[in-house]
Amino acid sequence: MFLDYVKLDKGKYNATSDFEFHIPKKGVSNIESEPNVMLFGKVYTSDGKCFDVTQCTSSLSEPSTYKELKDRYVLIYKDGDLFCNEQMVRSISNIELLFKLLIGGQILSDFEYQSIFDSFLNAMDNNVKLSVPRNFFEYIISIFVRQKDDISKQFRFASSNDIDLKSISLVNALMTASTFSSMTSRDPLTMLITTVGKDGTEESALEKTFRK
Repeated sequence: MFLDYVKLDKGKYNATSDFEFHIPKKGVSNIESEPNVMLFGKVYTSDGKCFDVTQCTSSLSEPSTYKELKDRYVLIYKDGDLFCNEQMVRSISNIELLFKLLIGGQILSDFEYQSIFDSFLNAMDNNVKLSVPRNFFEYIISIFVRQKDDISKQFRFASSNDIDLKSISLVNALMTASTFSSMTSRDPLTMLITTVGKDGTEESALEKTFRK
């Protein structure tokens, strides 16, 4: 487990060996000076193991360095670096950020599908409890997480564990539901309602024209 790679010392969880923490770009602020990270991402250790981080609370972090990739920051920790504080920031802002990552199509492609669901439950438990049923998260995640090779297919219906997931944005989710609405509306609420309300009917002739 990931806790084998950090050690609690005087209220701080410090790295006990080298590892990388892969995090969506919007999951970290002040990357150049005092990085504040939300614990939502993927850890890759120097001995070849990997772990999904799903706590969804925030903390100051002090990696030795970092790399910027197309879809993420890679925070690089060496032995003794501060990974996070024991007392982390618990705020509804963390829940808001998690939703923004989901509908913005910014969930890491190497994140486990079940871990996305776990992250939303943890976000509620670890920050602010909201009166939202569990099946809401199951449904909303299924809309925005698709099969990488065919984003018209929801990842939850993948026939094999070898299929990679693809996080898609609200606009792209709507494209799979209603081409016409996605190209004529930029109101997020309208987009979401249209996407959720799609009943599987065929596209109209006008929609097919827009897709060309």
